[in-house]
Amino acid sequence: MTDPEQLDPRKKAAIQQALGDARAAEAVALRFEDSYIRYIVLANAGGMAACLSFANGLLGSKASSTITLHALIGPMWLFLAGLISGALIVSLRRAQSTHTAEKRAREALKILKDAGHIVPNPPQVFSAIERKGLPALNIAINALGIIGQFAFLIGAVWGLVEIGCRS
Repeated sequence: MTDPEQLDPRKKAAIQQALGDARAAEAVALRFEDSYIRYIVLANAGGMAACLSFANGLLGSKASSTITLHALIGPMWLFLAGLISGALIVSLRRAQSTHTAEKRAREALKILKDAGHIVPNPPQVFSAIERKGLPALNIAINALGIIGQFAFLIGAVWGLVEIGCRS
């Protein structure tokens, strides 16, 4: 086994770079996890506000009784599709960041192992099936991003037109 101080500067720099990248990717994954939780809270708050406004309209409030629930069902489904797409994007980006962190950390361990050090072999974060799907994450994220943006746009326009026609 070699002394860690005797690693050549290129190997030390590669290890430091890989570990730094792994830490950065882990921090990104944690930020995405927090964003995912915010999405869930937003969805619950939005659903609660919608329920209260419809209940108010159904109970006879003159301001919102002209807008029926039936008129806004389509836009609400589109909004829900956009919200689900956004939450899935955040979840997939978290998985992608976690995968990047693991990959970079394993590169650092490989450099140390190649230099003759005894290094641990931690278990993989993702199962074999999940690892096969990891390369497709970018495609899924991009597709969901486009779906989510169009769902929000079409739902907002449709909802505003419905509200404008009924008012």
